[in-house]
Amino acid sequence: MINISDMCAPDTEEVLVIENEAFSLPWSRQSFLDAIQNENAVYLVIKEDERVCGYLGMWYGGTDAEITNVAVLSDDRGRGFGKMLLAAAYDRARTDGMEKMFLEVRVSNDIARNMYEKFGFEHIGIRKNFYEKPVEDGYVLRRMIKNQE
Repeated sequence: MINISDMCAPDTEEVLVIENEAFSLPWSRQSFLDAIQNENAVYLVIKEDERVCGYLGMWYGGTDAEITNVAVLSDDRGRGFGKMLLAAAYDRARTDGMEKMFLEVRVSNDIARNMYEKFGFEHIGIRKNFYEKPVEDGYVLRRMIKNQE
């Protein structure tokens, strides 16, 4: 059974495995613990039979939602978990009154960029040397949120 829920402290152990596998500058356990306690942040995990397969982090500022990280365990990639997390984050942001979603993606990350664009994100800019290890530009993407009336 697959479900998406808010990340809680016990989830961070499995999230760290995914984080270390996916990113060259991974967050620490304490960073995740701090984030899930922040009232302006939403952190979601996708689980299959209670096993964390992926996660998404999102921060709110005004009426903007900024997706900070999305990662899926390498063995579970290609199963649609990233899309499911994006859909859940979009629904949460809409419910919480957000008007726009933003994210950055490495210019070389074609798989992620294609997923985001299929989900309705549009390229609105570039951030030079945004990423480290290796240094690389980041595309800035945005999706407008249609709030329920």
